[in-house]
Amino acid sequence: MSLRRSHKKSRLGCQECKRRHVKCDEGRPTCANCRDTCRTCVYQPPQSHTVRPPPAPFLLQPPSTSNSASTTPATSVASPTATSSRLTAITPVQHGAVYPPLNMHHMELFSHFIFETAPSLEDGGPSDREYLRIMMPAALSAPYLMHQILGLAALHISHTRVSEAKHYRDEATALQTQALCLFNETLTEITSENCVPILIFASAVGLHSLAEAVIASETAAEDFLDRFVTYLNLHRGVRIVTEQSWKFLTQSNLSSILKRAERSLDATSSQSHERATLVANHLENLLDHTDMDTASATACRNAVSHLQLIHQSELLAEEVPKEEQQSTSLIWAWPILLSGVFTDLLMKRNPEALIILSHYAVLLHQHRRLWLVGNAGRMLIEAITRFLGTYWKQWLIWPNQVLNEPS
Repeated sequence: MSLRRSHKKSRLGCQECKRRHVKCDEGRPTCANCRDTCRTCVYQPPQSHTVRPPPAPFLLQPPSTSNSASTTPATSVASPTATSSRLTAITPVQHGAVYPPLNMHHMELFSHFIFETAPSLEDGGPSDREYLRIMMPAALSAPYLMHQILGLAALHISHTRVSEAKHYRDEATALQTQALCLFNETLTEITSENCVPILIFASAVGLHSLAEAVIASETAAEDFLDRFVTYLNLHRGVRIVTEQSWKFLTQSNLSSILKRAERSLDATSSQSHERATLVANHLENLLDHTDMDTASATACRNAVSHLQLIHQSELLAEEVPKEEQQSTSLIWAWPILLSGVFTDLLMKRNPEALIILSHYAVLLHQHRRLWLVGNAGRMLIEAITRFLGTYWKQWLIWPNQVLNEPS
């Protein structure tokens, strides 16, 4: 007869460990077993012995209208504790689901994303309702995208609710980790069915990475340049997805937004602005005296060309009445348009590439009101100035002047 090693049963363990009959370390928000195996970690809410669960299938019931003498105001109105218990009465491990359904707290995050986080990504312009209408069905059809936008919402809340910042940052990390696990498990190839959620997912991962880099810099500003280069590489994933699925995307419900972006870029490139031209000429002059190899020089010149376009777009937008401005800023286009060769130069701390980056940082500084941008522009310019020293100082005069301009 085989003997089974006895162990102390964890009565407070997560649902997934109980289902698998393994011991749970009860780690919050994600236990070690679920974290190591990329599983959704959900804990059963504490049960109250004084609150009777509502009859299925309803979670909430209206106050009783009975005239019975036993009914009092105290029993006909649910307390906050009772309401909370009722909202979470249905356990997530049901119907044989591989990944448990999201709970009511996640619904709160979902609501926050729609009404708060999404509009907060626009600097003063109206939120893009068309994009939201496309994003919501995509998130409901792709669990990895849903987890990612909930993670971005949690990260936004950590910025607005300072007293609960650590809790929401930890939750944002757990949700994004789960999103990446789900993405890696489900993705085989890009098709007409999944191209839209994958593109939105790649963009959201990039923005999440930028926000995390800005938040981490609050305690370790000296590492911000490294974190920002990591963000640039992640956001470049949007370009990779777009190139691989352009045919599908042009036939999807995103086609109108993509065409609008194309028209905006074409209109911007057909015009010129003196300051944008001066910035480009300044950087071209720098590259004219470089000794880089051909591939590196080409990558830098392409980055300058795209940067001129973005600067031009920002300057021309300032001349348009606020009520007529487009909702989407092109500042996020520059990271997407960068080549891998250019980001490799940044990782190697190539002076010319860093100087080009400092002129992009000026745009970030001008959008510092965005919560996920914050002081990113200032930190980049100051870090690059310190790293390059006095020899390259003349090429960094304008970015540093912008930092000293009144808000």
